[in-house]
Amino acid sequence: MINTWLLNSAQSDHIQRYKRTLAQRADSEVAHLASEQCRSTRQPRQATYSASVLHLPPVAHPRRYTTSDYSAESEDYPGDQEGPPNPGPTRILWGAQIPDVHPKWMSALYFNGQKEQLRVNPAAGIELPRAKFSVELWVKPEGGQTNPAIIAGVFDNCSYSLSEKGWSVGIRTVEPRGTKDARFFFTLRTDRAPKATTIYGHQHYHPNSWTHLMASYNGHNMTLYIDGAKVAESRLQSGNLYSPFMETCRTLLLGGDQSDLGHNFRGHIGGIVLWVLPRTHEDLLKGRSQIDKREPKLALWADFSEVEQHWSPHKEGYHPSIVIIPIPELEHVSPFLPPPCGLTACDNTDIILGYNNHWQLRTEKRIRYRIVNICNDDGSRPTVSQAQIQQQHQALVEAFRSHNISLELSTHTIQNTSLRQRFILSNCRISKIGNRHCDAECDHPLTGHDGGDCLRLGPCYNWKRRDGVCNTECNSIHYDFDDGDCCDPEGTDVLKTCFDPESPDRAYMSVKELKEVLHLSSTDTLNVFFANNSAREELAGAATWPWAKEALNHQGGMVLNPSYFGTVGHNNTMIHEMGHIFGLYHVFKGVSERESCDDPCQETTPSMETGDLCADTAPTPKSKACHDPGHVNDTCGITLYQDTPYNNYMSYTDDNCTNHFTPNQVARMHCYMDLVYENWLNGRRPTPIPLKPMVIGQSSDSVSIHWLPPVRGVNCRDCEADGVFHQYAYEATSPRVCDSSGYWTPEEATGPPDVYQPCEPSLQAWSPELSLYDANVTSPCPETEGCVLMLRFLHLVVPDSLTVWVTYISAGGSRVHSNESLDMGPQHVFCDVPLTLHVHTEKRVAAVKLSTFDEKMEIDAILLTSSPHNPLCSSCQPLIYRVVRQPPFSGDLVQQTLLTFTDSDIEKGMEYQYRVQVEADGLLSELSPPLVYTHGAAYCGDGLLQGSCTMKGIGCHLGRKLVHYISFPLFSLGEPSLCYVFEGDGVCEEFERGSSIQDCGYFTPHGYSDQWASTAAASHQDQSSCPALAATGEPLLSKVAVLSSALSYWMPTGYRCYLSVNVTVLSVLNVGFTQPGVAASVIIYLASDGAWPGEQCRKTVTIQLCDTGGRNHSLGSFELSCQQNPLVVNVTHNLSQPFFLTTAVILNFSSPFVAVTGVALRTSCHFSAFALTGCAEGGVSLGFHMYTHTHTCTRIPPQLEHASVTCSPETERTETSHCTIHCHPGFTLQETELQCLHGAWDRVVSCQPVDCGPPDQSHVYFAIFSCPWGTTFGKQCSFTCNPPAMLQGDSDRLVCLDDGLWSFPEAYCKIECPEPPTVPNAKLLVPQCNGTGHDVGTVCRYKCNPGYYVTASLNTKSRKFLKVECVEGGQWEEGGCEPVPCPSLLAVFEGMYTCTNGRHYNSLCTLLCPHASENHTIRCTKDGRWTEEFTMCTRLAGACPPPPNVNQVQFACDEGFNVGKSPSQLLQLQDTPHYTYKFPFFQPFGGDGWCDTINNRAYCEYDGGDCCPSTLSTRKVN
Repeated sequence: MINTWLLNSAQSDHIQRYKRTLAQRADSEVAHLASEQCRSTRQPRQATYSASVLHLPPVAHPRRYTTSDYSAESEDYPGDQEGPPNPGPTRILWGAQIPDVHPKWMSALYFNGQKEQLRVNPAAGIELPRAKFSVELWVKPEGGQTNPAIIAGVFDNCSYSLSEKGWSVGIRTVEPRGTKDARFFFTLRTDRAPKATTIYGHQHYHPNSWTHLMASYNGHNMTLYIDGAKVAESRLQSGNLYSPFMETCRTLLLGGDQSDLGHNFRGHIGGIVLWVLPRTHEDLLKGRSQIDKREPKLALWADFSEVEQHWSPHKEGYHPSIVIIPIPELEHVSPFLPPPCGLTACDNTDIILGYNNHWQLRTEKRIRYRIVNICNDDGSRPTVSQAQIQQQHQALVEAFRSHNISLELSTHTIQNTSLRQRFILSNCRISKIGNRHCDAECDHPLTGHDGGDCLRLGPCYNWKRRDGVCNTECNSIHYDFDDGDCCDPEGTDVLKTCFDPESPDRAYMSVKELKEVLHLSSTDTLNVFFANNSAREELAGAATWPWAKEALNHQGGMVLNPSYFGTVGHNNTMIHEMGHIFGLYHVFKGVSERESCDDPCQETTPSMETGDLCADTAPTPKSKACHDPGHVNDTCGITLYQDTPYNNYMSYTDDNCTNHFTPNQVARMHCYMDLVYENWLNGRRPTPIPLKPMVIGQSSDSVSIHWLPPVRGVNCRDCEADGVFHQYAYEATSPRVCDSSGYWTPEEATGPPDVYQPCEPSLQAWSPELSLYDANVTSPCPETEGCVLMLRFLHLVVPDSLTVWVTYISAGGSRVHSNESLDMGPQHVFCDVPLTLHVHTEKRVAAVKLSTFDEKMEIDAILLTSSPHNPLCSSCQPLIYRVVRQPPFSGDLVQQTLLTFTDSDIEKGMEYQYRVQVEADGLLSELSPPLVYTHGAAYCGDGLLQGSCTMKGIGCHLGRKLVHYISFPLFSLGEPSLCYVFEGDGVCEEFERGSSIQDCGYFTPHGYSDQWASTAAASHQDQSSCPALAATGEPLLSKVAVLSSALSYWMPTGYRCYLSVNVTVLSVLNVGFTQPGVAASVIIYLASDGAWPGEQCRKTVTIQLCDTGGRNHSLGSFELSCQQNPLVVNVTHNLSQPFFLTTAVILNFSSPFVAVTGVALRTSCHFSAFALTGCAEGGVSLGFHMYTHTHTCTRIPPQLEHASVTCSPETERTETSHCTIHCHPGFTLQETELQCLHGAWDRVVSCQPVDCGPPDQSHVYFAIFSCPWGTTFGKQCSFTCNPPAMLQGDSDRLVCLDDGLWSFPEAYCKIECPEPPTVPNAKLLVPQCNGTGHDVGTVCRYKCNPGYYVTASLNTKSRKFLKVECVEGGQWEEGGCEPVPCPSLLAVFEGMYTCTNGRHYNSLCTLLCPHASENHTIRCTKDGRWTEEFTMCTRLAGACPPPPNVNQVQFACDEGFNVGKSPSQLLQLQDTPHYTYKFPFFQPFGGDGWCDTINNRAYCEYDGGDCCPSTLSTRKVN
């Protein structure tokens, strides 16, 4: 089932407030004008699909090879085909013979995520490694997985289905039960370890992309490699995995784990190799031919023709499909993705530097734009004059001419008096007018001041309403706009008085409505519209971003205030908005435009990765002054701003100040013209390649180079080079009522995705949200079908895959609709990775139906992808690349469609220059930037470390090493990466020791001691979810700065009971420490800093130290931030006063949403009470470390048991003497070093035996442990099995070993089920189920006899076959077969027939007529049908008796009529419409489990509840 995140009411209120903040912020901008209806249509996009990559998040680009059958659509495809006769992927049934595969194709396994699992066939005789091992996997996961999704692993199959023992590789979120940041992981637990260890990849997994994984364990070190790069490492596990005795209890599974929790993998597995040795990074570098010659235990790679020899279906018998697919193309370089704060390829630093540094990419571009000028029917009263148009055009030409950008003007005049008389609102959604909430952007006299929401003129007396006169005091939403009188053209001037948003005669319209009426396409030109402001706003203009959905359709373009167009002092407004059209941000983005003080995109220094993404515009706050702001004090502190771009066109200063664009801005504009606006350009040549070619390999007589395609990609529209056709939904509807705010409408789910901060609430997505402005209103999704969104596509195609962008919370099940509905089932999703589904159908698809039960969920977009060679792509022609070399090639001109070229006509030591030119439609682009190469020289990606090789995108910049990035399509291809991600790899590097908590643990400087809080009390706490005690002890590393629903932190309001953020709560946490000491620092570890998204103000904590005398010492107030976690507060002591010993710390938080996971008190070893005493005895003067003379320790350290002592120097014991204690194996101590201070050793130490602690239940499942001798080193514990479990093995003892862990268990407790029960009316189908001793997980199947079906499965496909499983506890699942019921007979025959066995199978029902000759008998068959239908007796005679005069009869008549006293009088009223009577209740049949028609009335309590599903335990009416 889908993982739906259900928010509690308090947190839901906060999300609602946050959404409201988003809405209010969006209301002040017009960059994106959302829909106003709950039905919307989007025009088909005209840009190429490769260009549409700019609309997609980095993980969203769909791959082209899937598992669906090849479509007949390819018959008309004219392109050349290479490979097997069938050009599409082929599915092969399990057990069928795999045909010969073309050398460029491969076979793989496809798992659909629905219990398709394989286990190693015992008959194959494969011995699983129990000491050291490596496993290699080649996988292509799909978007959306269960959490976790197990790809492969070895699991315990003897004792417990949820056992962590063994190892597994798969995908899971870093935060348990999370909805984002799903990564590849490697988890392992030996039989001796107390818990499992999990290491993760360095980033979220990339769906629909082939990835090489290797997990290795060498007996003391776990390592995870992704695409050859070592990304994680841990030393928390050691020793063998299990003892030889337990070897038979381990099973290798593929596609899932041993549990029934649905942790199944969805996607392709192209290879698996299991080694009995730990392969290293060096082994990956050597290649397969140079490593250890020992054959792997198991090897299947790109060829699964012999899969059945090694694998068999697990448990349920479900198995994956074997598919024949093309071998994926080799990826020579890592993708050129935008930075975290960017959105498109034109935000990539390398690409923009290419445009910046090479003039060929900035050749002249001529942009078409048109002014949309509305006037009266006779041409009078134009919105703007010709003089304004010419003056503005001249200003544009002057601003852009020097940057090789020219603009061609045209004017589109619309003569329409009715339209000219309407007041066009620039930033108001019509749905907001009269929504009972004052919206400033809609407040204008011609809207009735937001329909009366902003100004109420009442009172309005009832006698004034509907009087045919428009009464001003009644003209508001509160009085239905004078009940229509103010919008009646016959009685009033509607252009002045009609404020009703639902009236067609209203005086105003929105920009969106104007664009909809005009329907001017933005496909080949930029449209410029005009609109007015509200009374409270002064908006000069707005523009559509190039990455917005509306950029190229009729809702895109620019909107200007006529007062700021072509007028003196306001010519630069359109220049500013044109910069937005071309992808430029405000220069103050990242300073004045940021989410919070911790916003990762805030700009503190000029950067191409933060702020406005331009390194030549210094950070600056928003200002209209024509000078540097100087010192500015905002919510984040005081900052000095110098050399700011106040005279830049993208600032907010006036015309007399702004005068230029910077080179980085010009580069961005040219890039976006190439990427998005190709059809706006006149005389445009093909887009050039943005970067120089790259060397990807060389030999003694050749060199191979690779280049990027142009930012526009292939020369097609919505097609890929192989004819795969992509289309987004163009129309969306929902039966759900739209939110009153006008946001989250179905239209937001049409077109390409445009939510760029997934997992956060957004206004650019559809949501069932209904109560933005009223927190007390809730409207859950219907229980039957949920909240439904229907999306339709312009072109009917046979689909290959479906991609759904669910950007907030979780998505429900999806259904694909064609002529017949195809149910895709419920799907698991992540909010930061699009859901991808393979569609196995040969029918053409027209629409997709999505449903969810979460009213907060958000859907951004949906993409339908066809099979290759779709006829819609028949005219698609690939780009041709010309390779130009200096010195020239000796042969013919090099022209090809591939992105890689090998030059074999070279000499060693000679210098060559390579450039590439693009050809499309017979036109040639400018040459690419040059690659200068000397044959034989080192190059980036050759496997050697070169400090000068720093180009991002070509190599990787992870950790400290930079090398080539290559994935692993086959063993024989490619080279692994030397990249190594240090953070989070489980290894404490030397440079990480003081900074990485995750790798090195909690760092304590030399000479100091840290102790964790041992007691805690709080002013506010939730004992069930967030108790104060959760802040004691050492926190788990995973808890730091990450909120979890586990009991791992203290929060004043509790995880499940958030208070309103508007309520001020004084939250106090008092923590105590076992050993009082002189405090050096207080360290606070946070799980949350209390700040919500969008908040500017940081929360604070006031800290007080409590000494042993009960006195408090204030340290002051400090800001909290997850960016500076933990918070370390150093303690300054007054040396003229005696040192006090701190025994507790009092923390006073300014926010109830701060979560604390641990508090530590740091003390100095030189501040110890013992040392202070020594100072006093030695006569040391006041002061810190100011000793007047030196003492000698006359005594040697005591001889310690179970230890050896080494001192330096060995003879004299002076102030500088140190002694090191080494405990014997099995013993330990807290401090390992003694120091001579003031004539005495600074502490007393001893070696204590390590304590293994009581054995955990998971050590031996279903066991009871007894440890009468203790749990320290050398002691033994025995265990007995808890019935009904039985001991398997000879030894029931565990020994505490010197490493603090218990020895391997040499026995286990096994639960077995007895002989399966006899199921009445069913036959056992599995002979192996006879007898006793069945393992947990054993499945036995029965077949119901004819006329019977599996209980409670009447409407399912499995109604004939019963499955029961041996479950934990040694019991079989319940189940049975019950008779097939026939339909109820018609109510007209009620009381006229008798049945031998009700409506069950073989029951005979006889209709009893007055004449026996008409008696009729029918039988209920095994199919649940009657042999025939009853026919009414023809000889019925007599009349109905009069109603009995009893209390069970009730009569009612119309007003003016009375019920008579005699039966005859009563019968005269029987035709009266309001005559009713209460039927008698036949008690013997009430509440018998069957719905009796005669009792199915309210008076009869609906047959005692038998006729209502809600009152039946079975929820089924019989």
